[in-house]
Amino acid sequence: MHDKLSGGNSREDSLAILREHYLDKASKGLKKYFEVEKTENGRDMEAIEHAYLNVLASYPKYLSSIREATLNINNMRPKILNTFLRLKEVYPDFKFPDAYFCMGFMNMGARSFIGSEMYIGVEFFATSKNANYEEVGNDNWLESNVVPVESTYQVLAHEYTHGQQKLPPRGSNSLLTLTLLEGSAVFTASLVTNGESLIGGAGVNKRAFSYGETYEEEIWEKFKKDMKEGNDSNWFYNAETEDFPKDMGYYVGYKICPAYYQNAVDKKQAIQEIVELNNYDTFIEVSKYEDKFR
Repeated sequence: MHDKLSGGNSREDSLAILREHYLDKASKGLKKYFEVEKTENGRDMEAIEHAYLNVLASYPKYLSSIREATLNINNMRPKILNTFLRLKEVYPDFKFPDAYFCMGFMNMGARSFIGSEMYIGVEFFATSKNANYEEVGNDNWLESNVVPVESTYQVLAHEYTHGQQKLPPRGSNSLLTLTLLEGSAVFTASLVTNGESLIGGAGVNKRAFSYGETYEEEIWEKFKKDMKEGNDSNWFYNAETEDFPKDMGYYVGYKICPAYYQNAVDKKQAIQEIVELNNYDTFIEVSKYEDKFR
């Protein structure tokens, strides 16, 4: 499809090529992506088509620079399957629904649909170490969120952990819930990849981790205050500022989980409890994470 676009003489031509050679051939996973865009983001199919064309027009150098890498996913199968075996070792009940590697329009990196398929956006999570980011400008949002194809197994370890998680109880604190759901995925993936996934697009972003290690107690106090007020805007999907990194919730959630794990007598049972999380308030208490600041 990408190659055929050069033969289009108008946007209408490009739309026709996009439909015939990509969208109409959508896999089950790609169709799931379209469904999410429709139900959660209010995009109809026409809006989805135009979003694709806008990305193709805005980032041609970037997309060309990652093309070879995205086509190399199949060569990563041995590493990915070994990671699955490791996940089974630490949590025997792990289930592995089909994962679909798809080219989206740069708005969804990965998504585990509970009890169903997994979507991996290769424009984020199967990229090249030599990707061209010129078109992004000074804002490094893209470079700081991507994962090279050689490390795609780290993303899968994280996302498959989400796939095992249970829906939180009704009325759960949104900040605490999201923090522990993400933290448990970061922790489990880090455990089975020997720490390789901890920092980066499959875990905690580099600046957030560095900042957290420097100001851990201060961050915890701020987190507790926002948790009481039900304010999650400072911790997930927030804008990066000079004073506070984005997505610090991943860091906080990650730090609580190893504390829980270390305090457990039965480590295998602890992994099950970390993955299956069903009592968020008790989880923090049992972890004794806050004791380190006393």
